[in-house]
Amino acid sequence: MNVFHVKKMTAISKDDFSGRRKFLSCFMLLAMCGLIGRAFYLQVLNKQFYIDKGELQQIRVVELPAHRGMIKDRNGNPLAVSTAVETIIIDPMELASKTLTANDDYIIRLHRDKKAKLTDAQKAEAADQYKIKKADNIVAMEKLLQLPKGQMAQLLKDNAKKHFYVLAKNVEPDKAAQIKALGLWGVTTSQQFKRFYPTASVLGHVVGFTDENDVGQAGMEASSEQRLKGTPGKKKVLLDGLRRIIDDIESVQEPIDGQDIDLSIDLRLQYLAYRELQRGVADNHAKAGTMVILDAKTGEILACANQPSFNPNERSELQEKLYRNRAITEVFEPGSTVKPFIVAGALDGHYISLNDIFHTHGIFQVGNDIVRDTHNHGTMDLTDAIKYSSNIAVSQIALRMPPQYQHSIYEQLGFGIKPGSGFDGETRGTLKDYRRWKDFDRAAHAFGYGFNASALQLARAYTALANDGVLHSVTIQKRDETNTDQTERVFSPQTARKVKAMMEQVITKEGTAYEARVEGYTVAGKTGTAKKAGPHGYIENHYFSVFAGMIPAKNPRLIAVVMIDEPSAGEYYGGKVAAPVFARAMAGAMRILAVTPDKQETLSILLTQNHYTRP
Repeated sequence: MNVFHVKKMTAISKDDFSGRRKFLSCFMLLAMCGLIGRAFYLQVLNKQFYIDKGELQQIRVVELPAHRGMIKDRNGNPLAVSTAVETIIIDPMELASKTLTANDDYIIRLHRDKKAKLTDAQKAEAADQYKIKKADNIVAMEKLLQLPKGQMAQLLKDNAKKHFYVLAKNVEPDKAAQIKALGLWGVTTSQQFKRFYPTASVLGHVVGFTDENDVGQAGMEASSEQRLKGTPGKKKVLLDGLRRIIDDIESVQEPIDGQDIDLSIDLRLQYLAYRELQRGVADNHAKAGTMVILDAKTGEILACANQPSFNPNERSELQEKLYRNRAITEVFEPGSTVKPFIVAGALDGHYISLNDIFHTHGIFQVGNDIVRDTHNHGTMDLTDAIKYSSNIAVSQIALRMPPQYQHSIYEQLGFGIKPGSGFDGETRGTLKDYRRWKDFDRAAHAFGYGFNASALQLARAYTALANDGVLHSVTIQKRDETNTDQTERVFSPQTARKVKAMMEQVITKEGTAYEARVEGYTVAGKTGTAKKAGPHGYIENHYFSVFAGMIPAKNPRLIAVVMIDEPSAGEYYGGKVAAPVFARAMAGAMRILAVTPDKQETLSILLTQNHYTRP
């Protein structure tokens, strides 16, 4: 190869390299121009589109809880209130592994007097101090939340890869503020409302309780959920990269608070009923007990107590068998407390008269069955039949009435029908179709066997005797223009007054409920003692002891029913077990309500006979 040829090849190679370099330079320049143009377009000409997209990713609409309405008694005393509480939320990953940078507040605060740029040594010193401070603050948070020692360290270890963990709920605001003041990264709080019940176990069965989401689960909390809960609001919030709320942007919809509810309950009478029922159950070593007090003039439930009770503020006690309002949801055979209704119905229907005499000699044969009295009282009139609580006398009365008529008396009094008090879970009880009754069924129904009812149903039935034959509706909510009393005439005024006068004799020394007497006041009432039914018939030595009465008898202000379940201290008759509870509670109630005493030296006498034909 000659020298000319070599020089020619070298020149060509240089030209090729120079061309490629120019091409690459131009390409890079064009690419840079394209990038700059694109950046200008995105950041200047079309920035709003991407701002909107970014906001969509960082802005969320969250719910604002509505303040749940209060539950109050008839005098405005709070029975259920909502208090603000905080939920403590942690980011275990951030809390456990957070490292410091020169811009962190902690370092800036640590060196706020130093204008010079922090050195690596200063940063290291600050980081070491933060580790110590963080460890101390984690322990401080553990103590504030009353967690077991070392639980926080174990929790952070077990959840090291999580960004969200609910550490504690229902934390008091002041305690939550102390936790926030610790300044720990990865610790946030969220405000909620917690239900609080000032009366605790005294009204637990009536008021009920809510769950962790503030939704009613029992009692009036559940029955009035729609009125109490209100409507949640909405707001826009700004989230950080870990989806945590870092700022409020705007309110979208204000929450609408729930409505307050005024119950018919009088807290003063409720305390009395609760205390005396508790004493009655304890004194008689009983399994349980129930007491209902009604306003005799309006049918409002003024007190409703059950034993054993429960405290709705203590979640550990919330077992169904404890929180059922047994006065309204459970039944028992009312026993002899229904005898006055049979007498009143028979008088109105002209199946008996005030002058009738009944021959009782301890036993009475009805078909193949036998009706018994506890004592042989021989020949007696209507007043004695009530005063001595004769099963035989009322059986004879019942057998004079057609089955359909006897059934209609119970039905009009509300037996076998839900009372409509406004409380969820009301029982209707059982009242068998009269077409299936045999003669002994007719007799048994006359002294309170063969059907059952709740304490509330029995108390309601007594309004027909207390109010001159007019049966009142019952309610757990205070009466107003939207919650009016629905009444129905069941007995004639004359008959109701006569039977009520007979029931005053029950409270005499010769009657079955002398221990129901209240100093200074006339009392009319009736005892009941019923054997408890089991899966295979009635159980020996297991009784319901009942007393139903009204005070003052001349012009009743209150009606009360007391039921003691399975007394086992020796006595089991209603006059010995339930009547004293009635007497103690009513004595206090008369003082609280400032009812004028009406006791006279002579007992009431029956009004002159004036029959009323039932429609």
